Amino acid sequence: MSGPGFEDYPYISADRPKQGATAVWRYHSGLLRFDFNLVVSKSDRGRMLYIANTSAFGAGMEIYRFECAGGETTIDYEAQRAQFVGTSVCRHDESQTGKTD
Repeated sequence: MSGPGFEDYPYISADRPKQGATAVWRYHSGLLRFDFNLVVSKSDRGRMLYIANTSAFGAGMEIYRFECAGGETTIDYEAQRAQFVGTSVCRHDESQTGKTD
């Protein structure tokens, strides 16, 4: 391990990306480590992927929607995280050409 950062998935279940598949994404900084436990809660190949995420920082859901048109794939990303009050939502669209809005 070099400096602080994320390890690229020290665990991914063999049945990914099927519903119920699990993975761990780990952040490390010195002796500190935080695991983000991921579970595929909904998966429709080429259309959508819902990933539940729990960690020491709380719980949330990442939603990816895929649309193919004119030879390009557009990914609609939505992150929802549980807070003490309400829900925070972040949306991001990105096509395979790297365009963002």
